[in-house]
Amino acid sequence: MVDLYLLDSEPVMIDGVAVDRKRFLAAALEPHLQYSADERDMVILRTEVKGKKGNHTQRVLVQMIDQRDLQTGFTAMSRTVGYTASIGAQMIATGKITKRGVLTPVNDVPYIALKRELAKREIRITREVVAS
Repeated sequence: MVDLYLLDSEPVMIDGVAVDRKRFLAAALEPHLQYSADERDMVILRTEVKGKKGNHTQRVLVQMIDQRDLQTGFTAMSRTVGYTASIGAQMIATGKITKRGVLTPVNDVPYIALKRELAKREIRITREVVAS
């Protein structure tokens, strides 16, 4: 699309009318990119770390897999991003996160509480430790 100049910011003239390329592209493609009632998207987040703990080498695998909820229509992408942001905002509102400014999820978000809240929304995070 970039090589075809469809994402350029300057409009293209069609029959004397300036047409925004991105808006045209979105309007033309959007009706054809909708999920049917039984189709799902999927989000897979997988982190694999290998290292030493004491004298033993370990491999830790943490993953989250989610799919579109066919009852609500919420996509996996909207669920994993939206629910996580909502939980974070609720943690700030209830005082579970008290720091101010730019925070990092790894250091500043209570992981166990976040994981528990995601599980309530049927988003599961699994962790596997394997000696290697």
